[in-house]
Amino acid sequence: MAHALRSALVLLAGVSTAVAQSTRTETVGQAARTEDAGTSPVIRGDGLKRTVHCNRARVTVHGHGNEIVMRGPCERVAVFGSDHRIAIEEVGSLSLQGSGHEVRWVRGLDGKQPTIGTHADSVRVTRISAEEFAALPVPTSRE
Repeated sequence: MAHALRSALVLLAGVSTAVAQSTRTETVGQAARTEDAGTSPVIRGDGLKRTVHCNRARVTVHGHGNEIVMRGPCERVAVFGSDHRIAIEEVGSLSLQGSGHEVRWVRGLDGKQPTIGTHADSVRVTRISAEEFAALPVPTSRE
């Protein structure tokens, strides 16, 4: 029984390591990436470029200077840090904290006007057309 318990602990330690490595890969590096959002993805880093498929998720962005394109319906988007450039196809609520953000959005979730709250300095929030959104470049890595 002690051997089985020790084996289970070793297995759990391996799972924890894999999860930590996966998270580290997510938050470090400059490569462009497409994310399929789960229920509440967190994008954390500096200078990242990402495309997120929201699937009605609650997305959080932390860091500095990230360029994020969010496709599909996003229930809630929370932005912290500074100088992010974010484009959102469909959003229910938007919360901005920090400074220097530029957020563009196309339409509110389920045809309703989004709730927008800002506790930030020098923030620009602009509604754009579906055509403007479709013409946005796909984020690519900074080399």
